[in-house]
Amino acid sequence: MTALLSSEALKLRTIRLFWIVIAVTVGLSGTIGFAAAKISADTGDPLSPASVAAATAQASWFLGIVLAVVASAGEFQHRTIRPTLLASPRRSRVLVAKSLVSSACGATLVALGALTAVTAAWVTNGVLGESFAGGGGASWWHVLGTVAVGAVWSTMAVAIGVLTRSIAIAIAAVLLWRFVGEGVVPVVVGGDEIGQWTPTSLADSVIGIGSSPVTPGAAALALAAYTVAVCGLAAILFLKRDPT
Repeated sequence: MTALLSSEALKLRTIRLFWIVIAVTVGLSGTIGFAAAKISADTGDPLSPASVAAATAQASWFLGIVLAVVASAGEFQHRTIRPTLLASPRRSRVLVAKSLVSSACGATLVALGALTAVTAAWVTNGVLGESFAGGGGASWWHVLGTVAVGAVWSTMAVAIGVLTRSIAIAIAAVLLWRFVGEGVVPVVVGGDEIGQWTPTSLADSVIGIGSSPVTPGAAALALAAYTVAVCGLAAILFLKRDPT
């Protein structure tokens, strides 16, 4: 299994998109940190480092999802899944390795984004003669939550990539669900409370965004259930369908 994990990590590191995503994460997070510190200085609102770190969550999550989709759907789209399975015929191990590597990558991207944003805000505060405020806003537990959710989203993205076998379709599906599906479901079902249990709302509850009555613990369990369901379906189809 160690060799398989190393192989999947190597494949991920050797694609150009991997380094592009890292560069975008650093650049975007640095901009967010700078903007947060500048706005705080202009308005006088207190700014905590944890709040700055948590502010990068949504962008880092999406970048991790894109990378995970490429790692899974890209193998089918570019026909590299066949040599992968020839080298390691046990498909379950291949899927687990892809999920673990992408999960670690997603968590690392979120952590990198948070660190970059806090550093940029700290430097900006130094230039402006300001300082961070203690307490208020997000806590470091929320920041840890963003890292954990980043790992979850990347794991789910691998499963979606395996299900669709197309990078474009997988990313389109994620975007449609995020910006259309989660708004339509409560209307169709006829209950606003359903919207509190959609994946994005649950993720927001885990990291302390919004005013959802769902507790972080319950949200984390529900999000894990979604992940198990999607990954389980992907595993069943991956084990039974022709890889090409």
